[in-house]
This record gives sequence, structure tokens and C-alpha cells, in this order.
Amino acid sequence: MTRPACTGIENFLAYVRMYVTSTSYDGIFNKKFANFLCDVIGITRSNIFSLLFESSTVDHSIYFCSKSNASLISLLKILRINKNSSAKTKSSSQSITMTGKTDTNPSFALKVQAYLWSTSLIAVVAAFCISVLFNVAGSRLYILVVYASLRLLVPGGMFGSERTPRGGVWRKFSEHYYAFKLLRKYLELEIVPAPTELAKAEAEKDAQFVFAAFPHGTNSDFRVLLDGMFREVIPNIIEQDRMRTLAASILFKIPIVREIALWTGCIDASRKCAEAALVQKKSLLVLPGGEAEQIRTIYGRERIFLTKRKGFIKLAMRTGVPVVPMYVFGSSDAYYTYPKDTDKNNSSNDSQKFDWSFYQLRHKLQKNFGICITLCSGLWGSPLCPLPKKTTIVFGKPIWFESSETPKSDSKSCGFEPTSEELDKGHALFVKELTALFDEHKTRLGYGDRTLEVI
Repeated sequence: MTRPACTGIENFLAYVRMYVTSTSYDGIFNKKFANFLCDVIGITRSNIFSLLFESSTVDHSIYFCSKSNASLISLLKILRINKNSSAKTKSSSQSITMTGKTDTNPSFALKVQAYLWSTSLIAVVAAFCISVLFNVAGSRLYILVVYASLRLLVPGGMFGSERTPRGGVWRKFSEHYYAFKLLRKYLELEIVPAPTELAKAEAEKDAQFVFAAFPHGTNSDFRVLLDGMFREVIPNIIEQDRMRTLAASILFKIPIVREIALWTGCIDASRKCAEAALVQKKSLLVLPGGEAEQIRTIYGRERIFLTKRKGFIKLAMRTGVPVVPMYVFGSSDAYYTYPKDTDKNNSSNDSQKFDWSFYQLRHKLQKNFGICITLCSGLWGSPLCPLPKKTTIVFGKPIWFESSETPKSDSKSCGFEPTSEELDKGHALFVKELTALFDEHKTRLGYGDRTLEVI
């Protein structure tokens, strides 16, 4: 951009106005423009850089007045006015766009790190299992002794820890582990600020909730990463170590995977364990769709397995704990699923879509043995490293359930044994609130062309 001759304040301001309102607004902070300001205004380079790079929320009027330079005061006003106008225009444009940003744009180095960290997990677990099962180089006894010894030194090392409400939480691990921080950056994992109703309820003493998250997705990578971010939403509960996640029993039978699950707040998903945790005033994160939803995940569609999932509603009613709906945008698109979706209008006939991929066999394994085998591929074909899709988690308002026989004044403090009608009514209310939550945020987050499929 050619530098014009500025013979007066009007020419100077005209130039600044033209520069700021141009398509390259960010260029206001480059060196060439800084040099221009130094020449025109006549102050040192260090001063002009400090002014340009400091936060725009800082009021520099005192500094400017002390320099007795009206042109700088005018410049500040122009910059702020145009910056605010640009932000508002951009926000308005995004709000009416049907498809916004759903892909992240990580650097190649970040992709490589995410790939290696994610894929290395299966390599380590495989090496451990092969060495133990086949006694490679006579290492079975040595490996088992080392593993058992290490378990005694870390949280959750005792046998059966997953079946107690205490579990084996290691908060510093979930919040600060390098691989988790890297993957959060890779996915641009974000939590939308909680609604006022949730924030207000969470601030109360002994507040507790049942957070019901959908969809499960192919691998539910967000679950592990979310545990280290919960402090943003429920700081009071996290500070008192009263947050747990229900996880499939099979996870606690796999070495190393078991430890990671325990350290990130997981306990066994049995009804007995869940009720015990709620009795001890702990909050729970549940993924009601579970393996049934996991195996039905289709890339490019928002499908949740909820029609027959009423257990978490019944649990909340029995203990008098409110349920908070959660939706994870980006979870369904974290991996390509096979076969690809060929019939968007038919969301119920799963067997026809998945016949070639042995869906019936995989479904029986999942239903009878709790073993879920998904056919998917993420970054560079990895079944464990997700695609670079922006992941955004939104929270709804707490839902309190009332019994027809319980006075409304006591409905928030007393649990009750629900009748089938009350359970159906509560379940229908949750489905309604979850759908409304999805519809509220889908356009802004780039999923305006999708419909929530409840199966």
C-alpha cells in the first residue's frame, strides 16, 4: 500500500479510516503502518508499538492528553469504533449463516503430535497384552509385578476402586497432562458459558446434578478431555471433588485404559455404584446412549439413541437430583464411519445400511457382551485420532422432576419412586429440552442444515 503525503490532520485521519475499514483490518498492527505513524506523529517506535499492541480495553486517553496530541486521540476513537463495528458485523453475519466453522485448521506439527499421542495408546496397550499373554522373552512375571507395584503408587490403584464412589480421581492429570492439552487445542474444544440457571444452582451448597451428554460419538474423545475443563462450568463441585463419570465396565478390564479412566473421574456404570455416588452428594456425567448409540453413529448426521433410555431419568427421580442436558457439537463428525451414509431419510433401518459391515454380528457382541466394534477412521486413517473438527459443548438448564404426590415446595429436595406415567412424562420433558438446546445452538455453530434424530 503506497503511503500518501499527509499535510494535515484531516488527511492523516482519512488515511487511517481507509486503512482500518479495508479488508485487511489486522494489518493495522504491522510494522509498515507503525513506521508510518512514527513518521507522521513523531514519537518513538517503542511508544507506538506499546500503544498498538496493548489491550484495546485499556483507556489510553490520559497518555494521549499528556502528549497533547489530538491526532492520537482521534486515532484511538476511530480504531475502537471500527473494531467494534467490524466485530458486530462479523457476529451478525455468523448468526444468519446456516453453516459456520466446523473444521479446525491445525498446523502440520500439531496434527503429527495429535496422531502420535492418540495412536500410541493402542500400541502401548497391545504391547502390554501381547507380552503378558504370550510371555514374550519370559517377561510376563516381570511386567505383572511392575504393573501391580505401580498401581499401588497412583490414585485408584487398589483393586475394585472403580466400584466405589471415591474412584481414583487425579485432577492434576486430567487438567494439565500435556497430551490432553494438545488434543484440546487440536479440536479447539470449547465450552459455551453455562446458562444463568445452572450457574446459580451450582453456587448453592451441596449442589449436585446428573449431566446427560449426547451424542456418544464413535470414540467419545471429548469425555476424557472434558474432565479437565469442568472447572469452567462447575467450579464449586470440582473444588470439593464431587464430580464423577459413569463408564462402561469393559474399560476397567483393560490395563492402562483402566488407569486413564479412573484418573479422569470415571467409576463403574452399574446402578448400585451410581446410586451410591449420588447418595454421597456427588454429581454424575452420564452418556445414556452408550455403546448402542456408539455403534449407530453416522458421520454427517446427528443421531442419538434415547427413545428407550430412561434409566438416568429414573435415577434422578429416585434421588431428587436435577438432570442437565448437554450436547456435544462435532462429536458425530470426529471420525468417518463405514459404510458411508447413503440414505439420509431412513434413520431407523440400521440393518440394511450396515449388512456388508457385519452389523448384526457387531450388534450382538455389543448387546450380549458389551463389546462395541466400530468401523471408523480419523486423521490419516487412524481409528483413535479424531479428525480436526471443532468440538463445542453446550449445557442446558437443570430439569427438576416432580411427583404428583409430592408438594411442589419439597420437589427439589425429595426423591421419589416414579410411576410409569411419571417416568414417561419426565423422559418426554428431557427429550424436549435436549432438542430445544440443539436447535438453539446449531445454526451459530455451523450445523443449521441438520436435524436431531432421536431413535
